[in-house]
Amino acid sequence: MADLSGTRLGRLQIHEVIGTGGFCSVYRAYDEGLDTLVAVKVLAENHSFDVEARERFLAEGRLLRRVEDPAVLQVFDVGETASNQPYLVLQYAPGGSLADRLSSPDVVVDWRDLESLADVIAGALGALHDVGIVHRDVSPSNIFIAGDVSQPDDLEHRVIGDGERFVLGDLGLAKDVARSSGVTVGAGTPKFASPEQMHATASVGPVADVYGASALVEHMASGSRYENEIRRRVEPGLAEDPTDRPQDISSWRDQLGDFSELSSESSSSTQSATQPPGRRRQRPTMVGLALFTIGVGIFVAAMLISRPTNLDGDLVNSASSGDEAGQLVIFADGLGAGWFDASWSTVDNLDPDSGEIEVEEWGALSVERGEAQMVALSSSVLVELETIEPADPNQARIAVRINDEEGRQLKPCLVTGSNFSRVADGRIEVAVPLDELGSTNGGVSRVSVLAQGAGRLRFRLHRLWFGPTPSWVAADATCAER
Repeated sequence: MADLSGTRLGRLQIHEVIGTGGFCSVYRAYDEGLDTLVAVKVLAENHSFDVEARERFLAEGRLLRRVEDPAVLQVFDVGETASNQPYLVLQYAPGGSLADRLSSPDVVVDWRDLESLADVIAGALGALHDVGIVHRDVSPSNIFIAGDVSQPDDLEHRVIGDGERFVLGDLGLAKDVARSSGVTVGAGTPKFASPEQMHATASVGPVADVYGASALVEHMASGSRYENEIRRRVEPGLAEDPTDRPQDISSWRDQLGDFSELSSESSSSTQSATQPPGRRRQRPTMVGLALFTIGVGIFVAAMLISRPTNLDGDLVNSASSGDEAGQLVIFADGLGAGWFDASWSTVDNLDPDSGEIEVEEWGALSVERGEAQMVALSSSVLVELETIEPADPNQARIAVRINDEEGRQLKPCLVTGSNFSRVADGRIEVAVPLDELGSTNGGVSRVSVLAQGAGRLRFRLHRLWFGPTPSWVAADATCAER
């Protein structure tokens, strides 16, 4: 990713990089219009033309704009660089993250730090939940320290100083439950993600954040004089069954009680002979936590369609598993064997009875496996969609992409306007050979179908499968220009 340090983005004077990740970089910058320092989060160039990554990135800005609460990181603006990289202009948190602060071997936890964290988390999550947003990644890396940053000498017996405050940020994995079915793919940070987030088809709601908040407070108290008492207080919020947890974040905060009582309730039994009061000790790494794929899609498509037709128009069996006549079914009135989820990154309307889906701009259907499916390289990814009036199938844009056996996202192929797709009787039929999608050995762990309409596009998925390339695909067919 090109370094933007020292450049300008409109009224923004970009300073140095203050954070990097696989998908984006964050810069400290000066906003001349606001006359203040800001953080500018820029999507990496190689992901800027990835419609799923772009949508997820911009969705974070839209969700933040819906919440006006001092406990939630503010977003001031959204823009795009000259190289088409979207960026967010965010509130600058000069103290970094809670993870940064807790990584210091000299950090000391005071009951006031725990109380401040619990209050901020309860306020921030309450504001999100009130507008139908579940954060899904309440972790130390997503708690930021704003305000007047303290000097190290001012932090004795405190995680944060008197002029500092916590704010919750990073809604990159947030879920808008008001616009979805509630079912999701696995997402979150191991140790802080609720058990239901580890399962592909579990319903994830606000109580998932109750779990994350409980794990976060317990993590901060780990190794301190308050560890045993805090573990007892947060235990209900860490229940494996979501129905056994406090059912809203306000009840969770009430259950934690008065933190000032910790100074008299807590025991120093967890301290070593050389450990000063309140100092955190490093906890051993938890073994056996499964690393799980962060699904791009956050809305599950209904698996409802019966008696689909294949690309040559003949009726095929709509069984949800098995290999029929050289075909390997992924989706047809249910998921094929081993394919464990079908999810949408953006849905404006989903009718669970008919399976009709309404997409504005880009929507992405992703179907995944726990382990890669090995498919012959001579096979194609085959898709059949039915457009619904008044949508014009000739105005739809369709792309297909796969992830390889190691989960790496390979290049998408825009099939609209190419010989890899055709429109017939209101249907969009797609067939893309695996080698055109960047596969080298036929290992596929995920299949994504990306759709864009002129305005809104309504359609119904009939079938998604691997099979022989149909005869109507020309030998010299290539992906269309983006």
